[in-house]
Formats: sequence, C-alpha cells, structure tokens
Amino acid sequence: MLSSALPSGAGIQQGVIDLTLAKRGERTRLAQVRSRPPLQVQQALHPDSGLPDMALVMLSNPTGGIFQGDRHRIAVKVEPGAMVHVTGQGATRIHTMPDESACQDVELVVADGGYLEYLPDPVIPYRDSDFQQRTTLTVASGGKLIYWDIITPGRVAMGESFRYRRFHNKLEVMDCGGHPVYREAFSLNPARGLSPGCGIFSGRLGTGPGCTLGSMLVILPGTDFRALSIELQDLVTNIPDVAAGAGLLPNRVGVGVRVLGNEATEVRNALTQCWAAARKHLLGASLPFLRKY
Repeated sequence: MLSSALPSGAGIQQGVIDLTLAKRGERTRLAQVRSRPPLQVQQALHPDSGLPDMALVMLSNPTGGIFQGDRHRIAVKVEPGAMVHVTGQGATRIHTMPDESACQDVELVVADGGYLEYLPDPVIPYRDSDFQQRTTLTVASGGKLIYWDIITPGRVAMGESFRYRRFHNKLEVMDCGGHPVYREAFSLNPARGLSPGCGIFSGRLGTGPGCTLGSMLVILPGTDFRALSIELQDLVTNIPDVAAGAGLLPNRVGVGVRVLGNEATEVRNALTQCWAAARKHLLGASLPFLRKY
C-alpha cells in the first residue's frame, strides 16, 4: 500500500472526493457527493452544446497543491447511461517535503453504458518533493473511459528540472470481478542518477529544457477498437515537436498513447488531439468549447 510509507500522526490531510454520477431525465447529474477538505467539488455543469447531456465536473484544492503528509483519495463512479467529463481547475503542485512524503489514490469505475473522460491538469513536482500516486480503473464491458496524466520535470524556469526526490506512479486496469487486466508502474528517483539522457528520456528530446511525459488510455472492454488504434497511430506520427506512439493494450483492454516533449504545453496539445480523435470515434462529437483548452 502506498500509504504505508506515510506517518500516522497528526497533521495529515485526509482529502476525499467520492462521486456517483447518474442519468436523471435528459442529463447526467451528481447523484452522490461526498467531499472532505482540502478537496472540493463544484456543481455539475452542462456546457457542451454538442453533448448537452454530458456533465462537466471540476475538482479543486484551494490550498494550492499537495503538501508533506497529505493523503488524498478521489473516487468517481459513472452509472449506466451517464456521460461525464472530470477535470481540475489547475495543475497539481507537489510542494517541497523536507522529511516525509504524500500520496493520492484515484479510483474510477464506469458501468456498462457509461462514459467518462478523466483529464486532470499536469503534475508539477517541486524541489525535494516525494509523491506516490496509485490509480485504479474499473470499466465494465460496454463502458468507455478516456484517461490521461501529464507529469512535468518540475518548475523548469526556476532551475528545478528533476530536482524532486521521488515520483512513484502505479496504475491498474481491473475487470468487474476485481482481477487486474493491465498494469503499469514506474518510480522516478532523480537523486539516484536520473537525467534527461537516461531511459525513457533518451534520444532527440534529451537536450531540451525539460522532459514532460504524457500518457492516455482509452479503455473499451468488449469493443472492437482496432480502427481507433490505427487512427491514433497515424495521428501521433504526424504531431510535431514531440516523440509519441500509440498501440493496443494487452488483454483486449483498449488503446494506449505515450507522448514525450520538452514543454508541458506541447504534450498537452498532443494529447488533446488524441482526445479529440477518440471522442469523435466513440461519440461522433467534437471537443467542447472550454476556456481551459
């Protein structure tokens, strides 16, 4: 368990967001909301004229980021027929942690006939931060989930590229029986010799001001997604200024995309193009006009 590395004493933030979204009438609504500071949830909005039944849910943390000792949990459940886009109000800033670490668990569950886009803003690990994130995705056959994460090297303009202590990330895709069908995990430890010229950061992007890693998963169990995989492969090949690839995930789970770029804006723009293509393929709809994008 990620939380085992954290202290059990006072002062630990127990931020919680627990949401259930369901189709009510002609629109998706927040059927259940439970939150605990510092995490907050805004009222569901419906700004997408192309998909007026889809709910937009904004998550926020008014404290300005994640601090030493924080333990946060975010859970989103999408019921049959519900359509939801979940995002945040800004980047997740992982603040300096002199002595301890912090963690965040994300659990997303999509029922048969449900549709979820979970697209948080980039993560920015500050100097000497130590952060562990665990993500669990459970999608029923007939459900659809588009998920991404974007991990930056830190506050590059302040000379903090790869100056964090550790960034540990673990992701699992589960079937409805609770069995893992896809796993990925990595731990970045710059103090142990990580540099932009090593491992996944090697190659033509290694000389840039910083390396941002973006990942997108389109989870579609029980669906023939080979055409989408080919479409995304062709798309990422022609996106300039980034190194990117796309392909089928094992166990007929869905499609995965990886993007590596020197700037967070380049990586997010590349993933946004992939999101637009996936949404068009799955829903026949274009991206909504949101000021964030």
